[in-house]
Amino acid sequence: MPQVQNETDLPGGLRPITTSSSVVQGLLLSGGVVGPVLFNATYLIEGATRPNYDAWRQPMSALSLGDGGWIQVANFIVFGLLIGCFAIGLRAALVRGVSAIWAPLLQGLVALGLVIDGAFVQDPQGYPPELPIPTMSTIHQLIHLFGTIFTLIALVVWCFVIARRFKVEPLWRGWATYSVATGIFMIVSLAIFGVAMTHNGPAGLCERLAVIAPSILIVWFAARLLTGTARMTY
Repeated sequence: MPQVQNETDLPGGLRPITTSSSVVQGLLLSGGVVGPVLFNATYLIEGATRPNYDAWRQPMSALSLGDGGWIQVANFIVFGLLIGCFAIGLRAALVRGVSAIWAPLLQGLVALGLVIDGAFVQDPQGYPPELPIPTMSTIHQLIHLFGTIFTLIALVVWCFVIARRFKVEPLWRGWATYSVATGIFMIVSLAIFGVAMTHNGPAGLCERLAVIAPSILIVWFAARLLTGTARMTY
C-alpha cells in the first residue's frame, strides 16, 4: 500500500486537523472509514449466518428480503449517509485543483445510490426460498437495479477521477496506480458478476470483491487524511 510521509515532512498548505472547523471536517471524513467497514462487515456476517442464503451465488441485496431483511436495508441507508458525510469532508480536503469538484460529487452520487438501494428492495430471485419469483419485475426491483448500477458506475468513475488528483500530489502519487487498478478490478469483477448471475455462477463472490476493493481504497484514503493532513496541496 502506498505510504504518505509523516506530518513533519508536509509542505505548507497541509496542516493537521486541530481547529474547530477541522474537527467538523474530521467527523465528516470519518464517514469514509466507518461507513465501508460497517457496511462490509454487516453483509458478510449476515451472508454467513442467514439460513438458506448462498453468499457464493446470491447478491448482497437479497439479504434485504425475508426475516431480518431490515438489517441490510438499514445497512444500505446508513452506509449511504456516512458516504455522504465523507463526500462533504472530501470537498473541503481537496480545496481546489484537479478533481476537487468531481471526486466529492461522485462520492455524493454513490451515497444517493446506496440510499435508493436501501429504500427499494429487489424482487426475490431464489432467496428466500419460500417467496415466489415474480414473472415480471416490480417497480421496486427496477428502482433498486437503477440505484445499484448508478452506485457502481459512480464508484468506478471515482477511482479514475481521484487517481488524476493523486498523480499531481507529490505526497500521494503512489496512490494513482493503486486507484486505477482498483477501478479496472471493479470493471472485471462486475463483468464476471453479470455473466455469473445468468449461469448460476459465483455472482455473490464477484459482487463482494467489486465492493470490497474500492472500500479498502476509500478507508485508507480517509484514514490518511484524518491522521496526517486536513488538506491536499493542489
